[in-house]
Amino acid sequence: MAKIVFKSQNMEVDVPTGSSVAEVCDSKNVPFPFSCRSGVCTTCLCNVLEGAEFLNEKGDNEKMTLEGAGAKDNQRLGCQLKIEKEGKVVLESVEY
Repeated sequence: MAKIVFKSQNMEVDVPTGSSVAEVCDSKNVPFPFSCRSGVCTTCLCNVLEGAEFLNEKGDNEKMTLEGAGAKDNQRLGCQLKIEKEGKVVLESVEY
C-alpha cells in the first residue's frame, strides 16, 4: 500500500499502487480541485512536496501543459498522477 497526504485538504489515505489520484479523490471524497481531468486546464496543479519518486513520469501532454503554465519543477497535474510504487506522497493544491 501507498499513502497519499493531501496537505491542503488535511487528509491522508492509503491506496493500492496503480491508483490514479483522481480516482482516489473520487472514491475517498477528497475535495481536490479538478475540472477537465485531461491535463489541459491546470485546475488541479499541485506541489509534490514529498514522494515524487513513487509517481508516474510526466507524459508529453502534461509536460506541455506545465511548461505553458510556467509551472515549477515540483509541480504536477493531479489528474495525471498515478501511484506507481509503495511509499508516502505529499501533495499540496496550488491556489491561484
